[in-house]
Amino acid sequence: MLGAIIGDIVGSRWEFNPTNDYNFKLFSDKNSYTDDTICTVAVADALLHDSDDFGAYIHKWCRKYPHPMGGYGGSFVKWIMSDNPQPYGSYGNGSAMRVSPIGWWLSYDIWETSAKSAACTHNHEEGIRGAQAVVWAMADAKELRNTYGNKLTSEILLKKGLAHGVGIYEEFPQNFKINLNKCRNRFDVTCQGTVPVALWIVLHSKSFEDAIRQAVSLGADADTLGAIVGSIAERLWGIPEWMKKKALSYLPRDIKNVVKEFHKRTIRLRQLSKRCQYYVFDDFVHLSDEDKEACDIEREWTHYLARSYAHAKLIKEEMTKRFPIADWQNVADDYDLPVSLVGTIAKHILTPKHKSLKSVIKFLEAHYSIRKPLTAKKKEKKEKFLTLNRI
Repeated sequence: MLGAIIGDIVGSRWEFNPTNDYNFKLFSDKNSYTDDTICTVAVADALLHDSDDFGAYIHKWCRKYPHPMGGYGGSFVKWIMSDNPQPYGSYGNGSAMRVSPIGWWLSYDIWETSAKSAACTHNHEEGIRGAQAVVWAMADAKELRNTYGNKLTSEILLKKGLAHGVGIYEEFPQNFKINLNKCRNRFDVTCQGTVPVALWIVLHSKSFEDAIRQAVSLGADADTLGAIVGSIAERLWGIPEWMKKKALSYLPRDIKNVVKEFHKRTIRLRQLSKRCQYYVFDDFVHLSDEDKEACDIEREWTHYLARSYAHAKLIKEEMTKRFPIADWQNVADDYDLPVSLVGTIAKHILTPKHKSLKSVIKFLEAHYSIRKPLTAKKKEKKEKFLTLNRI
């Protein structure tokens, strides 16, 4: 999400004083964070608290920072000032510029989650589509980066494209085309006038910095276009370390803390989800209806431990109140699962009437039996190792 924040800060100086100079100075004492950063951080904060009440978090953060550089839009100001804020049918680009944290929290429900992040204010179809297009483009960008790594080139990018993101605006992505000359020096704050332009810029970028420079020097809504382009370009190209450090220096401590916690949490979630069968953090997965329950439990376990690894101990303490930890561990080992994950599964299955782990094992057999052959091989390998050490 730092890509959105950098795009916002770099573009802030030029929002109402547009430039067409590609070689403009990226950072200066005239740059600052704007409403784009505040709203992005609000969405991230909601995710960190496992909340989908994005409106409550956006409302709280915007009230905390009532006068950012450039201010807020007129209708949005009324929404912020209201004690009972309601969506107001907006199709402005605000829904797209704040959605990037969801693009780092990818899972099977990104379509619904990105829509929720928009609909608390921008409940017009175009406002929702704009947010969804950005998240899908981020998923496309991630896939390209994972596939090609440092061998990714602008030629490959143009050939492979950002099909899911572009596909929201063009049924046949290969026919997608934007004439940037018609957009130059045109201040368009709508999603439909901003997001396709952002997609086109990213598709024709050679690096993160190049993408940001193209966005800002278009002379349009510089900070918001920069934020949207930065959201996607970060996934595609990564961000130079010096730019990360420079951008963070502009942020107040509480905003910086959310950014840092979000980064730390994503690393932990990525590591923990590798122990799961269904839940894959930071990726889009296709699930059958029968496996969704198992995936939801894995997600619960992953996010609970990501807040603090010490939570695993709390889970085990609850488990030992029912059965000896050795019994739990034997079951976990049979399916090569963390014992605390088995405990989390049991929390959803066992009732006070259950006197054994049979119901848990039945659930594991239904959803995790595919892991048993690999588990058997691991046990065999371990036994051979122990035998060799005893000789």
